[in-house]
Amino acid sequence: MDSAPYNTHREYTIELGCPWYEAQKSYGPPNVNWCEPTICSYINEPANAWSNLAFALTFVILIQRFRLKVIQNFSWCVLFMGAVSFFYHATNNYLTQYIDFLGMFLVTSYLLAFNTRRFQGKPEASFLTLLWFYFSLHTVAFMIFDIVDWPIQPIVAMGILPVLTLDLASGWKQGVLKNYLFFILSALLLALAQTFAIMDIQRIYCEPENLFLHGHVLWHLISAASMLSYGFHMRRVSH
Repeated sequence: MDSAPYNTHREYTIELGCPWYEAQKSYGPPNVNWCEPTICSYINEPANAWSNLAFALTFVILIQRFRLKVIQNFSWCVLFMGAVSFFYHATNNYLTQYIDFLGMFLVTSYLLAFNTRRFQGKPEASFLTLLWFYFSLHTVAFMIFDIVDWPIQPIVAMGILPVLTLDLASGWKQGVLKNYLFFILSALLLALAQTFAIMDIQRIYCEPENLFLHGHVLWHLISAASMLSYGFHMRRVSH
């Protein structure tokens, strides 16, 4: 397996005769090599794949804890994100990586729509209109980054930063910043998760022989905790 963090030349990592070999040959490999080695199995990155169950746990907690529709729908977005991430890490090809990004785009677009409507006060566009507008922007950014051969991973951060900015602006406008404990916790957890992801990509923290704990695994686990905290935050600021 190529040890370079970014798979600039899209080197193939699944050997002939292994599951998903034909899919990777057809669609190409992903643009990044995470620290966890690719193995010859139907789930060829087991730790990176199974750690997505943390998002399923977040879904269960939020869906049972809150009956507010906006949080229930957010929970389903989180579950979808975890499911497509599992599929990507099981199959390891560029098509399923793209689908994985669609899951992340859905979550960030949902939160952008949620906070846009909060900031507007009197909504000028429907929630679904805003959601698909932001989702389309993310998708176009992905295509542009792909065409010019830039790393596509920063697109997620490009979506998250406006979410945090709009949320803070809405909190200040509504005078509810004193209720932002879960927001702060969510943001800190997300920053920590991103740190571990970068450490994995840059091979700052990389233990290939570790069967369970990798930087990207920590990204999944901590990001799920961040989504859980944000769900509690949404309840505090929703009217």
